[in-house]
Amino acid sequence: MALSPGDGLEKWEIAVTKKLVGEFRRRSRLLGRDEFDDLVQDCLLHWIGVRRRLAPDPDNLPVGYMAQVLRNKLTDLMRERGAEKRAGDIGAISLDATIDGSEDGMTLAESLDTSESAQSGEDDETHRHHVRMELIANCA
Repeated sequence: MALSPGDGLEKWEIAVTKKLVGEFRRRSRLLGRDEFDDLVQDCLLHWIGVRRRLAPDPDNLPVGYMAQVLRNKLTDLMRERGAEKRAGDIGAISLDATIDGSEDGMTLAESLDTSESAQSGEDDETHRHHVRMELIANCA
């Protein structure tokens, strides 16, 4: 759905939105990955919802108010993206977890130590990678 002037939006509303989205994308790596047009559309849709609650005043355009509403929206989007990025660690496997699931079994850390000492001749980094892959496959 393309938002353009004449579809309930004024040119100044689109211009303000594009300017703010551009500024936020330049300052934030989190929003820099998103498509510019997608962010503009999200902001304009949010603005339309807020604008409906405003009393119309054709003599005083709410440019400053709109800019503040959109800054808040973009800040919220940045916080959401940051939380999503931090949530990536949730699926990590603990080295204190036991291999077989029992309380007093061998832990993953102990398994790594045992297998590393047995494979001292291999390149350590390559070996660790293979051991991790085996552990993930066994735990899944």
